[in-house]
Amino acid sequence: MWFQEELRTMPLIRLIIPFIIGIIVQIKLSIVVPFHLYIFLLSAVCLFIIYRIKTISTNYHYTWIFGILLYLILFVAGSECVIIKNFLNHSTNISDSSGLIIGKIYKPPIELDNSVKAEMEIVAVKNNKEWQSSSGRTMVYFEKDSLLKYLEYGDRIVFEPNLNDIRNMGNPNEFDYKQYLAFHLITKQAYLKSGKWKILDRDNSNFLKKISLTFRNKLLSIFTKYGLKGDEFAVTSALTLGYNDKLDQEIKHSYSSTGAMHVLSVSGLHVGIIYLMINPLLFFLNKKRHWRIVKAAVIILFLWFYAMLTGLSPAVLRAAAMFSFIIIGKTLSRNTNIYNILATSAFVLLLINPFFIMDIGFQLSYIAVLGIVFFQPKLYALFIPQNWLLDKIWALITVSIAAQLVTFPIGLYYFHQFPNYFLLTNILVIPVSSVLIYVAILLFFFSFITHIAAILGKILFYTVKILNLSVTFIEHLPFSVSDNISIGLLQVFIIYIFIITISLYLLHKKPLYMNISLVLTACFLTVHLYKSYTASAQKKFIVYNIKGISAYNFIDGCDNILLSNMTPLENQKKVNYYIRNNWLALGLKNEKFIQLDRLNSRYLCTNYMKLDNPNIFYKNNYINFHGKRIMILKDNNLRKWTDGLKINLDYIIITGNVKYSIAEILSYYNVKQIIIDSNNSRWRTDKWIEESKSSGIACYSVSEHGAFIADI
Repeated sequence: MWFQEELRTMPLIRLIIPFIIGIIVQIKLSIVVPFHLYIFLLSAVCLFIIYRIKTISTNYHYTWIFGILLYLILFVAGSECVIIKNFLNHSTNISDSSGLIIGKIYKPPIELDNSVKAEMEIVAVKNNKEWQSSSGRTMVYFEKDSLLKYLEYGDRIVFEPNLNDIRNMGNPNEFDYKQYLAFHLITKQAYLKSGKWKILDRDNSNFLKKISLTFRNKLLSIFTKYGLKGDEFAVTSALTLGYNDKLDQEIKHSYSSTGAMHVLSVSGLHVGIIYLMINPLLFFLNKKRHWRIVKAAVIILFLWFYAMLTGLSPAVLRAAAMFSFIIIGKTLSRNTNIYNILATSAFVLLLINPFFIMDIGFQLSYIAVLGIVFFQPKLYALFIPQNWLLDKIWALITVSIAAQLVTFPIGLYYFHQFPNYFLLTNILVIPVSSVLIYVAILLFFFSFITHIAAILGKILFYTVKILNLSVTFIEHLPFSVSDNISIGLLQVFIIYIFIITISLYLLHKKPLYMNISLVLTACFLTVHLYKSYTASAQKKFIVYNIKGISAYNFIDGCDNILLSNMTPLENQKKVNYYIRNNWLALGLKNEKFIQLDRLNSRYLCTNYMKLDNPNIFYKNNYINFHGKRIMILKDNNLRKWTDGLKINLDYIIITGNVKYSIAEILSYYNVKQIIIDSNNSRWRTDKWIEESKSSGIACYSVSEHGAFIADI
């Protein structure tokens, strides 16, 4: 009953739920919803409203019909938003282009190790000697040359049409890069060599964004002018201006593993500080109503300019939209319900771009704010400190617990880790980062006064130094992070429903909520036990698709052996990107990594090796795994191995660009299937595929079809 009363005060929360469900269903299932269905539902609601007004009835027995029709309309509206957004950003005429393409750079270029990356909007294509307007977005990588230093946001360039569809490597449970870019409306990519492109002109149509980027570059130059460099510059520019191009992986890992990554992502904390700084400065506009409207307009414009300055990330958009609605509500002397404000800001942003719903930052920011709004006051009320400092610390602790309580399921699902010292991190990091933001703003204001700016630059340098040292210190504490945690989407939903029901029980002491919580606990454990059982019974042989790398995985229950030609340094980086998510999904935590070169030692050539598993035997590039016979053909000594005998095999893995044809291989082996791994050149792979077709032998190219997976 209490819950229903609360929902009545939050109508927009109830309305946005079917809208979001419609978006998610359309993204995941791509259901074509006829537009006339939407018109029909809209008409049905209008007719129902007219009927209710006409009859002026006080009988609300059929009101539920209105609710169902309204929810259906919102569901279809969410679905239609995705369809319309896809249509507007779909690349047209590109595949038919035989001439040139004109594109506009709509985000500042980013310098990488071997190239420069830029996101580009297709403007026009040349077909049959005529220019035709086009649309769509693409990711372009430029070969480094002297011309790149002139490349800026808004530049129109002309280039040859060598756009390709974005492809994943096809490894199981690998990060879906293609889907990630699709959610950012990018469906094509290209690599442009020097001399294959030319700057035509500069598009200044988005004047405000151009100004904001120019202003941001000016502010970044102030940081470098007054002594910030290296990690100090990278963290300060990310924390204050949303410029994270200079953050290296070590810094990101440190902040992520300690639960401080939200500090580096400009969000509600930063927008709130900006609001708290501007609002008192305009106190003289509080006297009259029309001046208060002017004040509200100035603050809102400033907040949105700051949002543009920091790159318009979903977290900043959410914060700017939420503060805008709060300011408008206060200015109009309206009682503003924070839940309705959150729902309204989310609704507006999703109308602009429904794919925001799939952005991790968008999900975390909204869920964190909901958790803070709901849980923090209740946690704070458990203890009221009398000391001012203790009160601030307790408030910070309760905010941290509230935010972590509602975000940890998503954190486990996406990042597979939990920062054990998140309370300590926030107690240290949030005050220091707040000071850093204030000092940075003062530095901007006094940058034209050299002596004052130099002092502020020193203070800023040591402040960010303390911030980085604090994060590094916490990271290196024992048991600072619990990692390699894998939970499925079903378990995420179970955890969230459990949080809701146990919270309702603690608030209202009704046994029903506790009973539901116990059932949910049993469901979670059942899912976990089922996953453990399936993990213990699995037997898999996987050949991964990693360009230029041989990687063969033998999984026997929870035992995990990886044979590869990767170096230890490559192993850490490439395994984390391409393979580890699969291990976590399969319930594997500890791997044994063996370099293929070690398996060719003189000792191993004359002896069997049990690879720490009684079901896996290796000798002379031959492997027996649960009775499956596998040979790795990696050296040009085929006749020496076989000694004229024809051997029966289940699989042959071809690697290292060996010089044998399929016919030669089949003259020495009876094999059921040939696997061509990703450590072969393209032309050899294509040649072997054609030869296999002629020979009638099953052939699988990892580079073409993704990872090869065999359940033994």
